[in-house]
Amino acid sequence: MRDGKIIDPDFDEYHFIKKVQGCVGPRVYLPADDLVQRVIKRKHEAVISMEECGTIFSLHFRGRPQMCSCFQNACMEINLNGGELVFGSMGWKKRSGGIHYEFGGEGWKVSQFLK
Repeated sequence: MRDGKIIDPDFDEYHFIKKVQGCVGPRVYLPADDLVQRVIKRKHEAVISMEECGTIFSLHFRGRPQMCSCFQNACMEINLNGGELVFGSMGWKKRSGGIHYEFGGEGWKVSQFLK
């Protein structure tokens, strides 16, 4: 997140997922609760710093964000342009009501995010 805006690349696969799941509109984001935020960030940072991660994945991904690599994409973005890591869920509104979370969901706990 930078200047109050979520920085998240759009991937062609998202359009397919939205169609299959019967979703419409822009992405919907749900930040994880404070405990999940702290635990997940600490677990990642215990392995590699945001700066090291950003440098490694900028080289590995040739500077281009990759689908299903949210943490690595965030590391690259923060390393290149600054900002803050906000951990949570992403999805879209369903035509039938509610939200389809492709990544995460309401009430998800640490153990679910780590699977």
